[in-house]
Amino acid sequence: MDRRKLLASTGLAAGAIMMALLAGLASQSGIADPLSHKRKFALVGTGIRGVNMFGRDLMRDYGQYINLVGLVDINPGRLRFADGFIGAGCPIFWNR
Repeated sequence: MDRRKLLASTGLAAGAIMMALLAGLASQSGIADPLSHKRKFALVGTGIRGVNMFGRDLMRDYGQYINLVGLVDINPGRLRFADGFIGAGCPIFWNR
């Protein structure tokens, strides 16, 4: 699978997660303490759009609901930048 197909398929999943968070579905799920059940996600593609839209802003605005478990990219320089910019402290995966 090439990068464009991977980003297109994972973009739909990321959009669904964002919509669920924005709609407040996490707090309506019947869980007594929604903060104790964080959703896990990985950021695939650490270009400027991925880092700003799905990385830093998502962690800043919804960090109490989500847990970033990994960063994946084919460019090690972008990975290093994304790790520092987002400040997630998660594992980094370089995929050639």
